[in-house]
Amino acid sequence: MRQERGGRGTWFDALTRRFTLTIDEDESRELERCAEAEARNYLVVRTRWVLLLLIALYGICAGGFFSFSRYGFFLSRLQTGILIVSLVAVVSYNMVYERFYHAIGRIAFINHVQIFLDILFVSILILFSGGATSWFWPVYLIVTIEATYLLERRQDIWLVVLSSLALFAVLLAGHYYNVLPTVVMPFVDPLLHHDPLFLVLMWCWVAILNVTVAMIGLFLVSVIRQDNEALRRSEEHLINFLDSANDFIFSIAPDGRFLYLNRTSQRELGYGPDDVPALTIDDVFDGDGKAECLREFHQAMAGERTNPVEIVVNARDGKKLTVEGAISCSFKEGAPAAIWVICRDVTERKESQAQLYHMAHHDILTGLPNRFLLIDRLTQAMALAQRLKQHIAVLFFDLDRFKIINDTLGHPVGDKLLQEAARRISGCVRQVDTVARIGGDEFTVVLGNLSDPTDAERVVVKIQHAFAQPFLIDEHELFVTASIGISIYPGDGDDPASLIKKADIA
Repeated sequence: MRQERGGRGTWFDALTRRFTLTIDEDESRELERCAEAEARNYLVVRTRWVLLLLIALYGICAGGFFSFSRYGFFLSRLQTGILIVSLVAVVSYNMVYERFYHAIGRIAFINHVQIFLDILFVSILILFSGGATSWFWPVYLIVTIEATYLLERRQDIWLVVLSSLALFAVLLAGHYYNVLPTVVMPFVDPLLHHDPLFLVLMWCWVAILNVTVAMIGLFLVSVIRQDNEALRRSEEHLINFLDSANDFIFSIAPDGRFLYLNRTSQRELGYGPDDVPALTIDDVFDGDGKAECLREFHQAMAGERTNPVEIVVNARDGKKLTVEGAISCSFKEGAPAAIWVICRDVTERKESQAQLYHMAHHDILTGLPNRFLLIDRLTQAMALAQRLKQHIAVLFFDLDRFKIINDTLGHPVGDKLLQEAARRISGCVRQVDTVARIGGDEFTVVLGNLSDPTDAERVVVKIQHAFAQPFLIDEHELFVTASIGISIYPGDGDDPASLIKKADIA
């Protein structure tokens, strides 16, 4: 799962995160909460770096200007040392929060600690930059904004505001009673540090602004969190919808890796969440439809319109499923992010169609092609023979005395005799030849690619030898012969009906 730090990811990131987690729902929510807290901390840490840089630059510029002015550098070595130590301390704990927050993030009140540290060091900065007359008191407002962003409970935020104001009040009171040393600032009357009216007005001004910023921050953060919660619920609804769909829904990265499989896909293909990161389209897609599917993938990634596809997918147990559906591509910053395939299982339908096709073109009893398929095969053989200047032989034969056997021994024996006859005839011809049962005890054989028409006679002799052996049917030993007629293409006809009729007459 890849998520941009400092903000929520897209619904696709949420979908991937939801899929890759293999723990219970409560722990999943806890991890998501920790990830959001880490993202917020990352943004605060980055902001603190920028603030530290600005303060350091201002300090260097101000110190340099004063050093070459008539005022001189007004801070003592002790004061300068305290400011440097404070700066190093802030840099140190900011680095700790940036690099190790994933380890310390679950510690109770860990965010409160860094906020109160900020309040402490901001107060030190104000103390040694003029106290009541310091220009750095607005940094308290930044700490308040930081608290509204990091802390979730309102009472904690108001506690931070009160702590800031209390510490600032202690600082002002320390100046007034000469408990805390004052820094004599250029352009400032030193008597202001001991003027109660000025100190009260200064504290009131900082308090009003701090409270106002806290209220505005609370409102804005609450709106943002409500929007995020609404987005999260929307993501969950979408994820639940995808997972509850009966169709196959899966997502594939542009490099061919699987990113997501919904529950139906997992159940039917036999893969779990842990298996998905290692899956590629080569592991799942199979058959001739794979090349067509890849072409549609490239069209989708190019932003072009795609056509419905039919794909054979491999289940984990080796079972093959036929699915058909549509392909689309989602883009991120103008580049293909994920390919989405939504399809449904049509395996049973394809098997039913194949079965219906077989039943429509084959004899149910013997499994041989019927008259309809025979005509089609014979037409194709004639076209090939015409192109190659070769011959075709059509053998038409029926079983002698079959009706007597059927009537005396019964139809079950007659059916088994026909099945055995079909097996023997098929064993006497090539795989490229066609053996068909066109009705009753009548069979037709198409012998293609014959250079010499006399080759058909050798096949007839072979069939006669096969029929010379007795048929053992249900403990009955039957001797059956066959009457065979031959017609030759192109000499005896140029259409299937004529060739079959002349072979029958022969």
